[in-house]
Amino acid sequence: MFMRGPHDPLRIERAEGPWLYASNGLKILDAGGGAVVVNIGQGRCEIAEVAARTIANLDYIVPVWTSPERERLVERLSRWTPAGLTRFFFTSGGSEANYTAMLCALTRAHPEFAADGARAFAGPPVFYTSKECHRSWVKIAHQAGIGRSAARLVATDGTGRMSAAALAAAIEADLKSGCTPEAIRQYVISGAATVEDVLARRTRALFLNARAAFEMAPRVAELMARELRQGGEWESAQVRAVRLECAAFVPKG
Repeated sequence: MFMRGPHDPLRIERAEGPWLYASNGLKILDAGGGAVVVNIGQGRCEIAEVAARTIANLDYIVPVWTSPERERLVERLSRWTPAGLTRFFFTSGGSEANYTAMLCALTRAHPEFAADGARAFAGPPVFYTSKECHRSWVKIAHQAGIGRSAARLVATDGTGRMSAAALAAAIEADLKSGCTPEAIRQYVISGAATVEDVLARRTRALFLNARAAFEMAPRVAELMARELRQGGEWESAQVRAVRLECAAFVPKG
């Protein structure tokens, strides 16, 4: 599911499994939230039952307090994070998490930022993120008080990752103009805007049938290029990148 702009929203009335049902009769594969929020499908009775039991026992406590559920979550997260990384700050979602990370980075760079805001910096602060990043980063720059123009959207290598050469050129240009580079955020697109994201995470096709994902990559790239208004070069790069990944999942021999 894609949106071309803020003025063409859909009214979703219900959902079942990976499908959304709109008020105009459309049945839509949930490629927008499926990989992030409801990746096991919507309408799961067992999840609703667990949520109901938990809420009936404890609905809300302030963030600085703890509970058995929070402690279990921290223990599980600690299994996956690097050694020593055992402290967690829970937020309501990805945008709030990114905003908190931005404030932490700016305050660590200049502790005076907490009191003086952008005036604490010797020059205009800027930060770097992938050109294909989630656009919450531009809004976060506005919210943090450094302005939307502080966001440097760096060209990518065709897989959603920043090009090292483009990043170096952007930093050099900013240093010459008197800006203060403060944060580099290696950000792989979180929205459904790469073929790899759609095949690997949004639809799980890559994990269910790597050969089928390999074959459908050009068609997916064609559809996405049209929806996202990308050119043939982007389309070809997307197919090459995802087919390399598909090949790793196909058994040899």
